[in-house]
Amino acid sequence: MKIIDLSPESALFILKSELSEDEFNDITNATHIKPIVLSDYATELLSALQQCFLSLSVLRDTLYTSGFKRGLD
Repeated sequence: MKIIDLSPESALFILKSELSEDEFNDITNATHIKPIVLSDYATELLSALQQCFLSLSVLRDTLYTSGFKRGLD
């Protein structure tokens, strides 16, 4: 299976130049991914993790203090 990243404008330009307009529209519509909206909790947790040091103990403490207060091994 061949996979092509359609996010760069150059890839879209090449694809459009090689296909008919209907084929191009079919492909771009089929590969369109709807944006994901993160919950407030997920946004808060990601923000806390981005601001901490890359250490397992610090990451664990950050997860715990940011609301994920389950047993962490």
